Amino acid sequence: MMASIVWAAESLNNLNYIGGNFQITRNPSLLEVKGIDALETVNGEIIIDNNEQLLLIKGFNSLTQTNGFNINNNNKLLEINEINNLGVLNGNLSIAYNGNLERILGFVELKLINGSFWLSDLYKLTNISGLSKIEQIEDGIGIKENYKISNVDFFERLTHINGDLYLVGNYLLQNLNGFNNLNSEISYVTIERNNSLINIEGLQNINSIKESLRIHNNAILSNCSISLLCNNINLIDVSDNGINCSSYQDIEAGCN
Repeated sequence: MMASIVWAAESLNNLNYIGGNFQITRNPSLLEVKGIDALETVNGEIIIDNNEQLLLIKGFNSLTQTNGFNINNNNKLLEINEINNLGVLNGNLSIAYNGNLERILGFVELKLINGSFWLSDLYKLTNISGLSKIEQIEDGIGIKENYKISNVDFFERLTHINGDLYLVGNYLLQNLNGFNNLNSEISYVTIERNNSLINIEGLQNINSIKESLRIHNNAILSNCSISLLCNNINLIDVSDNGINCSSYQDIEAGCN
């Protein structure tokens, strides 16, 4: 059996291979995760979670193989940086419940995620420039309860997802233009409680919806009759949005 490693030391700069998970968890005095620049392969997941004083994650610059990267529940974390050579992630990318995280500057070469992508409960996040080369995600996308994200422009190179699209509770999100190049067939689309969302025209190049498209409680979202909705009129579920976007009849009238 391949054992997991729980890291609580100052440095592991000579480590280049791990046969299972690499876990950095519940280290109450840990301020920085940095270095680890010889590590190339993790035949499991990298898990950095529940480090209550952690401020910075930086390094992992030789990493080319891992089966998931999870950075969750580090409440004082401010910045994620470097991770400069990971082009393909063979698993999920989850960055969630890091309430003070401001900047994701790492993952600058990441193009393919063979899993899901999840940004959730990152209340101060404003800079996501490190993720701007992502082209394919082989599962779904969840962007939820991120109170300062105003756009999804970091997805401007994304052309393909193979799952659901879930955009909920992003209070300053104004548009979805970063999805302009997305041309996949998507199972479920959910757009709810994005209080500043003005339009959804960035979704107009999605090929089709397999199951349903739900748009609820986006207070100022109006004129939703884009081609995606018009071409999938029998699959839409809309209510409590702005003008011309609060009922099936609104959408249908705008399509004619």
